[in-house]
Amino acid sequence: MKTIFKFLIVLGLGVIVAANLLNKTQDRFYYAYDEKIFLSEVEDKIIVQFTINKKSDSRLLLSEFPDLKENEIDWRDDSTIVLKTRGTESVKIQKDLGNREDVASINPIYKSVEGVEMGFTDRFIIELKDNVSIKALHKLNTENKVEVIKANEHYLLLQVPRGTDALSMANLYYESGLVYYSHPDFYADIVFHQAANDPYYNNQFYLHNTGQQIADGRFGTADADIDAPEAWTVTTGSSNIIVAILDEGVTSNHVDLPNTRQVRLNRSNFGNGNENDPSPTGDDNHGNACAGIIAATQNNNIGISGIAPGVKIMPIRIKNASITKVAEAIDFSYENGAHILSNSWNYESINPNFFPCNKSCHT
Repeated sequence: MKTIFKFLIVLGLGVIVAANLLNKTQDRFYYAYDEKIFLSEVEDKIIVQFTINKKSDSRLLLSEFPDLKENEIDWRDDSTIVLKTRGTESVKIQKDLGNREDVASINPIYKSVEGVEMGFTDRFIIELKDNVSIKALHKLNTENKVEVIKANEHYLLLQVPRGTDALSMANLYYESGLVYYSHPDFYADIVFHQAANDPYYNNQFYLHNTGQQIADGRFGTADADIDAPEAWTVTTGSSNIIVAILDEGVTSNHVDLPNTRQVRLNRSNFGNGNENDPSPTGDDNHGNACAGIIAATQNNNIGISGIAPGVKIMPIRIKNASITKVAEAIDFSYENGAHILSNSWNYESINPNFFPCNKSCHT
């Protein structure tokens, strides 16, 4: 009898431990409308938001934390970093950072069940329901010491007090019934779709397919194309048309896309780095490839031919941008005259509500 009793105690403890482990991975979630998107913690990464621009002085940051290495710091913008930590160092680094007055928030990096890594700072975004007054929102904000730091026709960006969890606060606002959606202003990696970027027109089978041998050694099917040469007898595109390329950036004075055919604007970089320079960094060439397919210069004996080589392109860099920054980039594009927006990217989830959008998406 004692043996059975001991077995039941051990079994009961095992159930409790298993339940606690399950809760650890599933007690964190945000609302995608009425659906709960559960999150689990990534053990070796944290996201830190400073109150001021720190990227310009990143060497000082490294000197203050000698255990960190430069390749373990991923700048998401000039005041936000994702740190890759190692074992017990994580606790020490978080404690040291938490004692600094220039640190606004420290949070773990989470991942969805699909493996999408997501981080947030002290901000979350909402959209009020049509029948909800600003007075009702003000009352809720006052009760929770939350501030509105940006408002436009699409969303409101809210900031929680220091030491408050933005994820829990976002859930509280959704559960209030006052909003269409409410979730943190997530930083999540944007997946840029591979684009055909062969360097020779003869290999651009999608423009003019004669059954020629293409880049991978196979042969095309004659006339399985978009009839670009036939279209060019009518127009090669008007210079009055501007196509915004929301992507990794476009190189200034690219050999096949000179600046005379680019609309390069100040504040067009919504990712990390110089806000006035929408150029790619490192080997980020996806934006160049997309811009080239659309508008690469024709008949210059260089590279490829764009589908509409007469149009102008507007480089808009969104690499490493948060959700609201991507929304700002879209607004910025059309507010500055873009007629067409090229978006060859997504977030790596099959859930169409992974990041809820404004009411036009669900009405």
